Amino acid sequence: NKDGYAEIFLSPMKGSRPVVKIYGGKGYFLQGEFLAYAESFLGGVNVAVGDYDGDSEYEIITGADSGGGPHVRIFDIHGSLEDQFFAHSSNYRGGVRVGIMP
Repeated sequence: NKDGYAEIFLSPMKGSRPVVKIYGGKGYFLQGEFLAYAESFLGGVNVAVGDYDGDSEYEIITGADSGGGPHVRIFDIHGSLEDQFFAHSSNYRGGVRVGIMP
């Protein structure tokens, strides 16, 4: 959020609701959270942060872990969905890892 402090983005492991939590500021207080996938999905979420679309603003990129298909979703820094796609065939159930290249 450009306040001079690093943010920490946490995503759940398998067996938990798919809630991405954003911590930041001095003392690392909770700044926000959002559901990356349907609340019933308990397969785990992988997360990365970077400028996905080249607009000089960070986006949050999530990948469903194993059992959820290769679903990749892109959110703005407030957790609003901006884009999504399947990285492989939609019937693939091996999960996906996400990352951003500088």
